[in-house]
Amino acid sequence: MFVASKLIDLLLNPLNFLFLWVLAATALLYGRSWRRGRAMLALCFGLGLALSIYPLDQKLVSSLEDRFSKPSIDHVDGIVVLGGAINVPMSTARDRPSINEAAERVTEMVALMHRYPDAKVIFSGGSGNPFDQTVKEADILRRLLADMGVDDSRVIYEDQSRNTYENALYSKHLAQPVEGQVWLLVTSALHMPRAMGCFDAVGWRMNAWPVNYLSTGKGHADFTPDIFTGHVFTLHRLQIFGNALHEGIGLVYYHLRGWTNAWFPSP
Repeated sequence: MFVASKLIDLLLNPLNFLFLWVLAATALLYGRSWRRGRAMLALCFGLGLALSIYPLDQKLVSSLEDRFSKPSIDHVDGIVVLGGAINVPMSTARDRPSINEAAERVTEMVALMHRYPDAKVIFSGGSGNPFDQTVKEADILRRLLADMGVDDSRVIYEDQSRNTYENALYSKHLAQPVEGQVWLLVTSALHMPRAMGCFDAVGWRMNAWPVNYLSTGKGHADFTPDIFTGHVFTLHRLQIFGNALHEGIGLVYYHLRGWTNAWFPSP
């Protein structure tokens, strides 16, 4: 099931889907159904152009990222930071820690460690690779913190989780939280609704601490005013749309599996 979910997510990625669509249409062009192939190419181009111009990506992202906001808290007993910021293939290939676009999860972790020096810290990151479970995010982060001169003696590394639900399940086992304690959950704002739903499902109420925003939160016009600037007719918007679609599908899948208590978890 774990491998199947990863493969389905790969096929539903907009960039991958458009590539397969173009591939199928091109094949039809060289056969007897060339008219159908031409129509498929035209539709594919139209969809790609519409997604590039209309800010659907920002509207979807904002609805997810604005679901939870940072609380005002003076005392914190513990902090859970979810993996996803480590570029495992690059770290392995170059034999040095490499981080990706979710790097704010790590930088915020270090900042919170200084801000709340008495708080317990858990980093939850195993391997999301369905074919190779040997290299763990937690091991790479340990090396990264050492390179940054950060004392990780108070960090508990959870390295068995493969998805967000297992992040919650295994982190709770390590933390052994007591009723009344205040815990922060650090992950990307886009991912926060699904993450909070998973922790609620295992009976651990967290305080959301979203980072790594992809939207400004200031609202967007129906059509972008800078149609001919570099960010529109690139793959950037399709990538952001794919990220939002990934989370939307993840919310549905996780609820159907019983890994969250709601379709769209809320504060």
